[in-house]
Amino acid sequence: MGSRGCPNQCTFCCRVMGGKIRYRSTDVVLKEIEGLILKYNLDEIWFEDDNFTANSQRAHLILDSLIERNLGVYVKFANGVRADGVNSEILEKIKRAGCYSISFGIESGSPRILKLMKKNLSLEKARANVNLAKSLGFLVGSNCIIGYPGETVKDINESLDYFISLDLDSMAVVNLIPFPGTEARELCLEKGYLTPEASNWDNYVFDIQNPKILIETEFLSRGTLRKKINEAYRRIYLNPKRIYRIAKHMRLEDIAAGSRIMLSKIFENLKQQTRYTS
Repeated sequence: MGSRGCPNQCTFCCRVMGGKIRYRSTDVVLKEIEGLILKYNLDEIWFEDDNFTANSQRAHLILDSLIERNLGVYVKFANGVRADGVNSEILEKIKRAGCYSISFGIESGSPRILKLMKKNLSLEKARANVNLAKSLGFLVGSNCIIGYPGETVKDINESLDYFISLDLDSMAVVNLIPFPGTEARELCLEKGYLTPEASNWDNYVFDIQNPKILIETEFLSRGTLRKKINEAYRRIYLNPKRIYRIAKHMRLEDIAAGSRIMLSKIFENLKQQTRYTS
């Protein structure tokens, strides 16, 4: 972590590091990376900064130093990068610094829901930067949250259509987690949206295989939300072109594990459809 905190006001984010960014010394960050490589013989470094590109000048300084030192490791930004926080110059440096994969925190493809989330993101700008990253040779992923308070099935369909239209290699689709201290949780408490599962803190995790549905609204039942999550994964990962493109970068054991997950989701969706129609 080269910095902590994020100045944005997204209503779903617990922002445990605060709203003001505090920066560690660039020299200390780089020495720490070199020390970790020597001690543990690492081949990849993940940056966990809440918002790595918030300070463009600092981001360029760190990337320039990584390029100059040529440490021989891959780089990844585990928290994702704001889709409107990059341009061709910084993406080219990220690539030269050893990054092969980049994920954009877009969160929703519905302008109405982005507004409710206070995400303050242009979907057209996001699309342009996804295309730019692909043109530079990155594997590109994104994050999508569905089930936000006030979201309808129509909003979810609009959001998924947007993500499917992007040239993504991967996508993480998660239900909203009403973390304590967030505006989203306060709204859920006010409206009585929290489910019984929300009383167990062990459920406050992003579980792709078995999502814990922690809120239920007048617009979205738990069953409908699970159905839409399964639909999203089916649409994004059962595309033959995308399967071929992703498989080229995976080990056989990873392909097998991913296939098991997708098959379980297909069977779960079939069982849900049977239950709804019977």
